[in-house]
Amino acid sequence: MERIDIVLLTCNRLALLKQVITGFKERLQTPYRLIVINNNSKDGTTEYLRQLKVVSSYPVVIIHNKDGEEKGLCRAYTQSLDFVESELFITTQDDILIPDLFPDILVQLIDLFNRNPDFGAICLRTADQKRGPVNNEELIYRRINTCPGVFRIQKRLDMLKIGGFGSAKRWEDSEMVR
Repeated sequence: MERIDIVLLTCNRLALLKQVITGFKERLQTPYRLIVINNNSKDGTTEYLRQLKVVSSYPVVIIHNKDGEEKGLCRAYTQSLDFVESELFITTQDDILIPDLFPDILVQLIDLFNRNPDFGAICLRTADQKRGPVNNEELIYRRINTCPGVFRIQKRLDMLKIGGFGSAKRWEDSEMVR
């Protein structure tokens, strides 16, 4: 299986960041490269990421946005497109813990993408806030608003074609089908 890039945005949430990164290491069998956008953290995150890059068993790319260079969610993910190499890639944040599944969540999302070539993005989401949890027997696709900060897989070339994540007025304006 090809390596997939995971873009992770963080800012001053070192304890959560460590949990998320540990979750990746423990729960993913799919090869991945971690691209971390550090949005001017001042809580020890910078030092932790430097050490992670040295000791990690997987490739790590760190983008440090300094004071005055911080980016909002959409701009940060658009910034990461200069570093993403994989055809499919993940965007997520430092407070999204992935589930412990077999096969792992990346295998499942990649398979779902390959079986549905018309999909532009697929979001890891267990409930629609307006409707509540999805019934296991409910096998319908429906439109939901979703944020790229939730664990989301998308095609790199598609994101480049539309000019990145800031193409909608607000992230809530970007629709996905589930």
